[in-house]
Amino acid sequence: MAAGGLGVMALLNGLGRLFWGSVSDKLGRTKTVIACFVMYILAFVFLLPNSNTFMLWLVGVCAVGFAYGGYLALMPSLTADYFGTKSLGANYGYLFTAWASPASAGPS
Repeated sequence: MAAGGLGVMALLNGLGRLFWGSVSDKLGRTKTVIACFVMYILAFVFLLPNSNTFMLWLVGVCAVGFAYGGYLALMPSLTADYFGTKSLGANYGYLFTAWASPASAGPS
């Protein structure tokens, strides 16, 4: 069941990329990132610790995946906003390395 739940979360992650990308066109990137943080807080503080059924856990995990998809949709644009487009590929590569490097220190 958990594997199926994570599969659904992956689907919501992909949909989150499309959703949050279109939201950022309307609200702006910074407000959209804040909205992703709010969704994380709601899921991590209220929903997941109190999930006593599989469906409640699935809703919490899907909310996290949905918000996480937003970051991957917004980070290239935010990188261009803050550092310009001249060296966007290199700058985003550095940002992505900083994002991925903690994974090497985590459990394997």
